[in-house]
Amino acid sequence: MKLFFRNKNSRQRSSLKTPSRQKFKRARQKRSGRIGIGLFRKKSQPRKSSYKRRYSFIFAGFNYIFKRIGTIAAVGFVISLVVVFRLIINTDYFDVKEIHVIGVEKTDQTKFEEIARNYKGKNIYSVDLNKLEKDVSAVSIYIKDVYAKKYLPDRIEITIKERYPSFVILNYDGIYLVDEEYIVTNIPFKQEIGFSQAELDAYTKNDIESDIIKEKIFAKIKAGELELELQGILAETSKFKTGQAEDLEEIKIEDIDFAKIDQKIKLEELDALKSEINGITAEHFASLEQIVNESEYAGLRRIYFDKNGNYEEGQVVEEGRLVIYDKVDDYFADNEDLTIAKSTWTSDYTLRVDFLEKKTILFASNREIERQLDDLEVVMEELRSSGKDFKRIDLRTETIGVK
Repeated sequence: MKLFFRNKNSRQRSSLKTPSRQKFKRARQKRSGRIGIGLFRKKSQPRKSSYKRRYSFIFAGFNYIFKRIGTIAAVGFVISLVVVFRLIINTDYFDVKEIHVIGVEKTDQTKFEEIARNYKGKNIYSVDLNKLEKDVSAVSIYIKDVYAKKYLPDRIEITIKERYPSFVILNYDGIYLVDEEYIVTNIPFKQEIGFSQAELDAYTKNDIESDIIKEKIFAKIKAGELELELQGILAETSKFKTGQAEDLEEIKIEDIDFAKIDQKIKLEELDALKSEINGITAEHFASLEQIVNESEYAGLRRIYFDKNGNYEEGQVVEEGRLVIYDKVDDYFADNEDLTIAKSTWTSDYTLRVDFLEKKTILFASNREIERQLDDLEVVMEELRSSGKDFKRIDLRTETIGVK
């Protein structure tokens, strides 16, 4: 038996990596068509066949010709487009000769004729339809939407959607027709009552300390219509109080201390003012209603405003209050128990709805209308379940009033 011992520091022969060995390995890989190992192997380029090598110049020539022809074709195509475009622009074949307007009923046709003259004769490709639509929209407030379309070679068609009134507003200044977007489309009648804002404020706010009430009381004092002891109601700074003046013709409203005047007198003046306003407004609205009843818009919904409101055509009016009115009107449209007779905004905050069944419901503008209608549902259900009826429901606050 022969024993072989390996020296601790000895190495196997196969693991030796001498320069000559590495050079030999690379040369062998090159001959076999592989360079490197693993992912980095790369096949050597195959040699061209003798046929391709012999006729390669012919293939190169064809490739060169095809490339040149493609470039020439592209340039020719661009030039053709330019020529065609210039022909289109310069020929009168594509000039606008007809402009048709569709959907016009209320707007004056002559206004469209002027616009048509501005666009006729122009090349149809150069006409900006957006600008044309804006020009047509500016013709009248009755125009709601405009759509323009080109028809080759020489015709443009304009379709118009006009505004139509949805309801009638009656206030202290006249009659106004308003569309679904709360825009005034027409003012068929103007008739002003002439109440001052001070009178209306005292009326709606029940303000016995308002300037208009003081003026009415003062006028009666000067006329001697009130049995008041003058010395008892004079202001401390009044020259009549100090004895510097005695002639009542010289007395002014500043000389009166209205805090010394009995509240009963002030309430009587306020009641007299309200009675006067009620009488005049009743006559005013009766006159307006007769005009509406005899007009073509007699079937439109009506909303009354106890206020001055000198609106203009094209103006968005009372949008917040009209939204509330719309929702209330829709709510009762399908109600079989209650039918609206009259809806009136008695102030900026209160909508009074009177029904043919001799009942009244009050709504508020400073409280969500959806919340008020929900409260009304609850109240009506409770009344039905208990077998009770009502004459008036007040929904203007969180505390619902039922009478």
